[in-house]
Amino acid sequence: MIEFSRVTKRYADTAALAEVSVTIPDGDFVFITGPSGSGKTTLVRLLIADEFCDDGFIKVDGLHLVNATEDQLRAHRRRTGVVFQDYGLLAERTAYENVAFALRCLNIEPASVNRRTREALAVVGLSDYADAYPEQMSAGMQQRVAIARAVVTRPKAILADEPTGNVDPKNTVAIMEILETINLHGTTMVVTTHDPLIVEMMQRRIILLDHGRVRLDDIGGYRV
Repeated sequence: MIEFSRVTKRYADTAALAEVSVTIPDGDFVFITGPSGSGKTTLVRLLIADEFCDDGFIKVDGLHLVNATEDQLRAHRRRTGVVFQDYGLLAERTAYENVAFALRCLNIEPASVNRRTREALAVVGLSDYADAYPEQMSAGMQQRVAIARAVVTRPKAILADEPTGNVDPKNTVAIMEILETINLHGTTMVVTTHDPLIVEMMQRRIILLDHGRVRLDDIGGYRV
């Protein structure tokens, strides 16, 4: 379970998040939405302990992120897959190598690396593109490689920050269907987006941020 309790994060004199209280149960699928500058990316950075809140607390599976040791934070990050808008792929590595790299960093034995990498590429529909380099793939395909890299470590939760921001409508639908399939297998899914069409299409829980505050926490379309 993910729990934000009266979380505030400031940059200089500006509150990127202000007294945010949200609970996300295991296995939930949640959209964090709102206009640019509303605090969506800040929320993701706090969740992966890339930054820490100034007030309040964040707990993930009972672990207080602010008070956690470095070892506990490393374990937390290993349990959390992250997908960014800009893909973050290594240009000199193939799709297979980009996904396998995540497992090699965890010292997984080679046979398991190969099996799990190919399974992850199959999940995102890229089994036939294992040997392709990022420059040989479309934006949508690159994002699917990034999703495979996130899921290959078998995380408990995936945080996807604007995962469809750089892809066309057809690939947007494909990516959301992939994330939904992953969620149906039990992975908690937290997706930030500023695109109301995605939110309406999926009809999942919405947490709407505006100027760092929660303005709506609901299921279905916007009702503000």
